[in-house]
Amino acid sequence: MMQPFSNSRYKETFFVTALASILLLLLAWPAFWYFFFGENFIQLRVWNQHGRHLWPAAFSRLDGMFFRPGLFLASISWDFILPPNPVVYHLRNFVFCTLNIFLLCRILLKFVRSRPARLLAISLLAVSKIFLTLIGYINLYESSVLLMATLLTVLFWFRYIEERRKLDYILTLFFFALTTYCKDQGFVVIGVLAAMSLGLALKQGDVRRQFLYWFVRFVPLVIVSLSYICLRYVLTGPINHDNPIYSPQLSLSVAGWQAIGFLATLGNFSVTETGSMGERGLSFLLSPNSQVLEYVLIAALWIMIVYTCWLARGSWRKLIVPLVWIGLYLGPVFLVRNHQLYYYQEPLVGLVLLIGISLEHASRRLLMTWGVIVILIATNGLISNRRSVYHWQFVADHAEIVKPLVAARTSDPPKSIVFLSQPARLEFWTYVLRDPLVPHLLGSPNTTTKVVDEATVGYDKNSGTHDRPSSKGVIFFDLEARSIVPSRSTQILDPGIIASSGQNPNGVMFRAEPNPIQVCDGTKLGATTLFFSFVAPDLTEIHLHSPDGVLFATNAASGSALTGKWVTDGTVFFLQDVSGGKPLVAENTLATVKVNLTKAGCPSS
Repeated sequence: MMQPFSNSRYKETFFVTALASILLLLLAWPAFWYFFFGENFIQLRVWNQHGRHLWPAAFSRLDGMFFRPGLFLASISWDFILPPNPVVYHLRNFVFCTLNIFLLCRILLKFVRSRPARLLAISLLAVSKIFLTLIGYINLYESSVLLMATLLTVLFWFRYIEERRKLDYILTLFFFALTTYCKDQGFVVIGVLAAMSLGLALKQGDVRRQFLYWFVRFVPLVIVSLSYICLRYVLTGPINHDNPIYSPQLSLSVAGWQAIGFLATLGNFSVTETGSMGERGLSFLLSPNSQVLEYVLIAALWIMIVYTCWLARGSWRKLIVPLVWIGLYLGPVFLVRNHQLYYYQEPLVGLVLLIGISLEHASRRLLMTWGVIVILIATNGLISNRRSVYHWQFVADHAEIVKPLVAARTSDPPKSIVFLSQPARLEFWTYVLRDPLVPHLLGSPNTTTKVVDEATVGYDKNSGTHDRPSSKGVIFFDLEARSIVPSRSTQILDPGIIASSGQNPNGVMFRAEPNPIQVCDGTKLGATTLFFSFVAPDLTEIHLHSPDGVLFATNAASGSALTGKWVTDGTVFFLQDVSGGKPLVAENTLATVKVNLTKAGCPSS
């Protein structure tokens, strides 16, 4: 039997990984500019639900369905370490995607002798549009951790097959345990290890002795798998059979739907729901009104894959490993009714390994053909990524609505924020702003948030007010108008308002909250919220320092406006009536408010 080639050429690995990461960065660049949304901090939410006790939270059932202690522990630590800046989280995800490419390079060095074949295989993974979602959808860091643990398990098992070193076996066992405790299907990697033992380790002669040798080595792996299954059942009970999406059920229609999605993934094609798989790329440019070309291209690519594998049939013992890999990781996907591009990450890696092994003894002509294919796939992915709006992108765009509110209240976080939604969008906004998103961004874990039907608080859109009593530290925020909603119990004019002439005949309310602004960071700059209501004017503007000063906001209705952290001590805001084209002069000033800064209540240095 031909032994697999082993090489420790780290120079090649680092060079190829660097080039692959540049490709990945180019295709996934849009991912870095998307905001957080509620699901991104699921671990913090579970931690809070368990009284902020780490271990009970880690070994609990997530969202009533999942048991993922390994991923929980791997993820929640970052929420305490990283600043609440989405770009930083995207960079973390990018780094882990790059590390997985590095590990795949090491594995390919074990399986494939041909350098061109290895380069083509890595390129096929690096140009996949799957990374746009893995980097942009922040909590999919978990998927990268699972793949990393899987790759490390395979790598150290291969090293053990080659040299039978005890340390390699111990590391295999460790990373296998991590993989198993990451997800319900994590233990299926044991099948990949078995395929490796069968295809790479067994030699002719004395099969019984060899079988016994490997049987003993697999016993601890089986024990780890059983420990996970038993612990899951004891701590969280059986898998929820009533879940309409994730309860394991075999359906030919669902399996076919998922299979089509996988077939499309390698070539960056899109043949199913665009919110999950993205928009079409090259085929859209060539045939905007028909998907027939997309299916034709998918068929052509898979004919090429099958042809390449057929030519490599002499290496069938090595080909067993990626074939088993693809089957084991694709199988669980067929059992769920949720269709997501990132579900195909592990099967995609197995497919890349299959193509790499198949190209090991390929002719120069075939290698060049695959080089052209890689370029076309990269171009297809680049176009698709620029055209697509995945579900997670849509949600993240809407979650950005809280950015001005968070920026204005970070230094003085409220006790509670009540988000007002129209009834038809209540469920959507509840998902987008699910706790602990806003409290975590504010750096105030004790702040409570909830999304309610605007009618339950007596919200009047004409006056821009609600009927709940005014309470210090409680903010009502209209998600449609993107403004803070004051209470109708708030006085029309309070001591914080300086009007041009006593009681305003138009019933104008204009105030700042907080005022004065507590500033403890030494910047001498603060942020506040301006509240305003008016009846007579059709249109108003807010200007800085004078009636015709710098324009801050234009308002066609009562509401509020958030400043950034740029307000200085003594800043005066002028509310000007500009209806009918009125000039910016003192006679048209409806009200003014002067905002001051204070250090009162700041910690002493």
